[in-house]
Amino acid sequence: MINENKYMTKAIELAKQGIGKVSPNPAVGAIIIKNDKIIGEGFHRSFGGKHAEVEAIENATESVKNSTMFVTLEPCNHYGKTPPCTQRIIKEQIKKVYIAMRDPNPKMSGKSITILEKNGIEVEVGILESDSQNINQPYIKTTKYQLPYIILKSAVSLDGFIADDNGDSKWISNADSRKIVHQWRADYDAIMVGIGTVIKDNPMLNVRDVSGKNPTRIVYDSSASLSENMNLVKTANEIKTIVITDEKISLDYENMCNKNNIEILQLNGSDENKWQKMFKILAEKNIQSVMVEGGGKMQTLLLENNLVDRIDIFYSPKVFGSGIPMMKFNKNKVENSKIFKKSTWEIIGDNVLFSGIVNEY
Repeated sequence: MINENKYMTKAIELAKQGIGKVSPNPAVGAIIIKNDKIIGEGFHRSFGGKHAEVEAIENATESVKNSTMFVTLEPCNHYGKTPPCTQRIIKEQIKKVYIAMRDPNPKMSGKSITILEKNGIEVEVGILESDSQNINQPYIKTTKYQLPYIILKSAVSLDGFIADDNGDSKWISNADSRKIVHQWRADYDAIMVGIGTVIKDNPMLNVRDVSGKNPTRIVYDSSASLSENMNLVKTANEIKTIVITDEKISLDYENMCNKNNIEILQLNGSDENKWQKMFKILAEKNIQSVMVEGGGKMQTLLLENNLVDRIDIFYSPKVFGSGIPMMKFNKNKVENSKIFKKSTWEIIGDNVLFSGIVNEY
């Protein structure tokens, strides 16, 4: 008897290797077995590259005829950057396919399953479904709701401050925590901060200490204060940079952004749903995940507009007594104060990482 969970777990671990490399596609892994032995495996390595199913077939050490495939997402049945995976599976005469989760796109969901079954291939769906969904939350949310997955990240003192009274925040968290954050930057599509953070820290907002691509950098610049002497502007020709401004900006500011290849997105200040509309625009630009690193006001604004899906907070043993406070949550009575669907705590040296899931998709 086949150990379904064992092989799907392996496929999911393979899929994770594509996180941060395949967006706006989902991370997908595939395993092919024959006589209860793995003969092929693959994962989606890059946007536009071979899909996991095809890579597993082409990496197989023997014929895949009459074999069984485990794949973390319903195979595609349409021509995109690559031909349909369903056609390749049928052509290779694979006899059974285990699928962790259906494609969340309502126009596609279940269609590949029907095609495979009509061609005599046995299909079973739902093996470790939630595990596959967990690694593709940005893809699922953007596909279903045309909004990016939004993560708030903070490093705070034990008494809840993101900087001391002088605005100094280097370094609240330890080196291991900072390395984790840089890996997240490589994994997510975009990193977002408010202009106050840019003025105070003059950050690069790039990936360091780990390998991976730089995220798109987004600055909410309501006061149109970004200037050419700032690191974000100096490097905007190398790293995609977007500023979100209010409705009116000066011609000088617009020219400065255009000169430095910075994209300007303007909020409609009279619209109550302006932030939701802004994030829909970002989703249309294939930005499926946004990590908001600061500051506290920017994060509070997004919390107030119910746009946050996940919160990650690194707690340090440092104590400031006073300073710049972390994000503010909406007021709740005790009986309604549990806002997270799931939460974990992880010890990282002398830091503790709290991760809370606000929305699941």
